[in-house]
Amino acid sequence: MKKSLVLASVALGAICASEAANAQTVIRGGGATFPSIAYRNLFDCATFQPFGPSANTPGGVTTPLSPSCVGIGPNFPHDAFLFLYAPVGSGAGKAGFVAHTASPGGTNNWTAKVSGNIPYADNTFAPTWPYASIQFAGSDDLLLPSDVATYNTNSGPANWGNILFMPAVIGPVAISINPTKDGSGATWAVAANTIKLSRKSLCGIFSGHITKWNNASITADNGTTVGTGQITVVHRSDGSGTNFLTTNALANQCRTVFGTNSETDTTLTLYSFPWTDNGVAVAQCPALPAVGANKNNWPDTGATDQCTHTISNPGGGVFVAAQGNSGVASSVTTTNGAIGYNTADVVQPIVAAGPQTAQLQSQYDIDNSTGAYHLPTAAGAQAAMSAVTPVFDDTTRANPLNWAAQGTVPNPALPGSYPIAGFSWFLFYQCYAAADVAATIPQYLNFHYANALSAKVLGDNGMAVPPAPWVNEIQKLITTTSPIGHNGDGGVCNAKSGA
Repeated sequence: MKKSLVLASVALGAICASEAANAQTVIRGGGATFPSIAYRNLFDCATFQPFGPSANTPGGVTTPLSPSCVGIGPNFPHDAFLFLYAPVGSGAGKAGFVAHTASPGGTNNWTAKVSGNIPYADNTFAPTWPYASIQFAGSDDLLLPSDVATYNTNSGPANWGNILFMPAVIGPVAISINPTKDGSGATWAVAANTIKLSRKSLCGIFSGHITKWNNASITADNGTTVGTGQITVVHRSDGSGTNFLTTNALANQCRTVFGTNSETDTTLTLYSFPWTDNGVAVAQCPALPAVGANKNNWPDTGATDQCTHTISNPGGGVFVAAQGNSGVASSVTTTNGAIGYNTADVVQPIVAAGPQTAQLQSQYDIDNSTGAYHLPTAAGAQAAMSAVTPVFDDTTRANPLNWAAQGTVPNPALPGSYPIAGFSWFLFYQCYAAADVAATIPQYLNFHYANALSAKVLGDNGMAVPPAPWVNEIQKLITTTSPIGHNGDGGVCNAKSGA
């Protein structure tokens, strides 16, 4: 998007002058862990920076600024506002958004979910944690018809206007591994971040059929035996958009992949993704699809699923759960021979102390026998997501489900694509209670999508801005189709209470 883009009806300079840099305008959000570190860096660069941990700051540890933000002083144009973001997972983020509260269901279930390594609260100006309500959310998971139905039941359109659902960033999902020692305790004699996993090996591991690092498929991928011990698959225990992106890719990419049932059983079996959707309501039983989901019925979650079906694991793979993106990274790092899935900003090479990452094949490499394998990079994720271009008109753009329907590429096939990639999404309300919030949010979005510094910050975190066709549609959405406003503005939001 061109930098000439102007998304707010109130000039930012006037806002800053009125606030006198006292940062009393606090805009709170939460949700996906996938982009949470990038968001914290972006908010710290573009707006007022929290003074640091306070008595009730979750974790009590400050996140370093992105290298691209170092030296940005307090006179940066957006420094009169404070954005806060709690990484509670995509499911909790969406639930809080559709209810306009950080406590969906009547209890503050966000507090226990917040990761402990980033400050998401600041008591310098007013108590901000636990959040009483939120003004935006983040999700890697798609907005579902059930989410919109709940929003409507909560009188969302009458109170807060349309849901503005838009892609915020592109990122890859890294397959994180711990090759320092394999499951047998032996040290691996391989260079960092060089272990290759073919489509067959990846599908076999996550379906529970490839259970040892000396499996013939992994040995063939690497031309040598990389390890000898147990593979332990670490998955998300909470509702997670990162889980959705990973399992949606596996569900689509593994449908026709075959291999032996296990290292000790040569029976030929399908390596299709077998773990069903944990979010399907009991009322829909017995129809539980094995699909990409916010949360799946992994074999360690219990003997039966929500329909009382036995969760079978014929290959005998070992699975363990961990809370949050950082929890998976920590579990992989501390478990010999572990494998998991993480955002690029918590693994090597971006975080030197983070887990190593495996190299993967894309559909293009398979179809064209290129022999290429890819590490998770922003460029590879951009190549993957460039395969989809949104198609809207003035009548379809306002429906957030139309955005969700066009926003996934579960098996990218363009050259240079990384095979597990996707959008992380913003959810904003159309109508806000306060004029300064309604003016600040479009100004931030202008920075987010059109400022070179924003692009650099995302790059520091292994992510990227969505392609131009998507950004152009975002501009139309928030300026023309569903313009952001506030209670008393004389427009569509005039009679609404606002978020």
